[in-house]
Amino acid sequence: MRDSEQDDLSSIGEFEIVDLDDAEAARGGLLHGQYFSGRSRFYLALLTALGVVVLVLALLWPNISALSRPLLSGPPPVARPTPPVTHISQRTPPIVNVVTWGPITVMRAAPDYDSDMGRIFAFETRTGRVLWRSDQNIRTFGVVDGKVYEQWLDYSLHVLNVRDGSQLWQHPLPSGANVTSGANGLVFVASDATTIVAYRLSDGAFVWSHEDVGSLQQIDAGVAYTFRSGPQGHGTISAFRVADGRLVRRYSVNDDGLRALVVDQGVLYILQVNRDLVALSIPDLRQLWRRQIDKNADLARIVDGQIYFNVYEQGISNWIDVWSARDGSSLWRYHYGYVVFSDEQDGIVYVSAHSSVNALRAGDGVLLWHHETGFLDPAIQINSGSVYINSISKGVVDALNARSGKWRWSYSINYHGDAQLDVLSFIAGIEDGIVYVVSMEDYSINALRASDKVLLWSSHIAITQPR
Repeated sequence: MRDSEQDDLSSIGEFEIVDLDDAEAARGGLLHGQYFSGRSRFYLALLTALGVVVLVLALLWPNISALSRPLLSGPPPVARPTPPVTHISQRTPPIVNVVTWGPITVMRAAPDYDSDMGRIFAFETRTGRVLWRSDQNIRTFGVVDGKVYEQWLDYSLHVLNVRDGSQLWQHPLPSGANVTSGANGLVFVASDATTIVAYRLSDGAFVWSHEDVGSLQQIDAGVAYTFRSGPQGHGTISAFRVADGRLVRRYSVNDDGLRALVVDQGVLYILQVNRDLVALSIPDLRQLWRRQIDKNADLARIVDGQIYFNVYEQGISNWIDVWSARDGSSLWRYHYGYVVFSDEQDGIVYVSAHSSVNALRAGDGVLLWHHETGFLDPAIQINSGSVYINSISKGVVDALNARSGKWRWSYSINYHGDAQLDVLSFIAGIEDGIVYVVSMEDYSINALRASDKVLLWSSHIAITQPR
């Protein structure tokens, strides 16, 4: 190829570069020391002018486009609202309490960021038809003898008819007062840190009050128990007859704090801050026994003559300690990883550990059955012969036969949202053969028939939103 090109060039005898302009015309322009002809200078100037025009258009194009758009595109499009973005902070689980009275169920739902901002509504238990709802934020509520007692944000006490929500009576209360409970036809109010007042539920009449008795701890067998811390490391437990407020007995505690007070089968159990657990015979306040619990132990429950403790050994494992309620002696201990006591019913102890549920014989802790759930830290509730296992993060509820551990049914929430939620569902309560499951998928409460998980009804949960 190179030889042929050289032959072509060599065949041309001579060639001459000719300047199309005369020498005088070519003397005007100098670029990098080179002279250009007039025609070349013309083309160069034209290219320069075109470059300036392009640069100006590039710089001014956004403004030109904005000015010309209304002329070219007609009327502007109608603005549409942007769909709201679901934030995790607004989809945190609400606080839901469910209480059933006959054919009527009363539910209170409050946001977790402010438990005082709760709303109440009552519905037919079997159909979910709403009977009435509150138009006030409710701090606390309860249902006793066909009446709903509730405390409003201004601390006032109101009592309603459970059937239609009509108000029967109301009392203003001092700021800081708390409606604590209702029992035996009365509603109890802690008007301050040391005073208990009892009102009659039927008409709001004052029944009795006691000052300097401390906080209400428990009501059992028609007797109300209170505790008040005193000077020099001593406290006082007082017992009053609920019907008329008459003082029944007092007991001095050699500690200025109280971790727990439990009354069971005629025995008063007092767990003090110093970790002493004391058992007293209620009729004569005779001490039956005293024993110190483990420093990492929490009292879980006293039931059927046995005391259950959850013992936490941080970074190692947990275990369950079981004592005799009669004399405080150790009965048995159960180790299984991070095990936690859940409940005891009909002679069977139910515990959760890691991803499993275990059923133990209450008398000696022997394993009766074991069930792998497939998820970590299952929440357990036992009701009417069934074990209900809930994974709040997966939105799953499994039902097992409480005695055999055999699977009965499973219910799941299929979440399709694009926000990452830590909680998909949880069991709000189990009442009269109905399992109430709160779904974070659509912020609803779902009533499932406990026998076969058939959905009876579903309703949206309305709570006060943050301002």
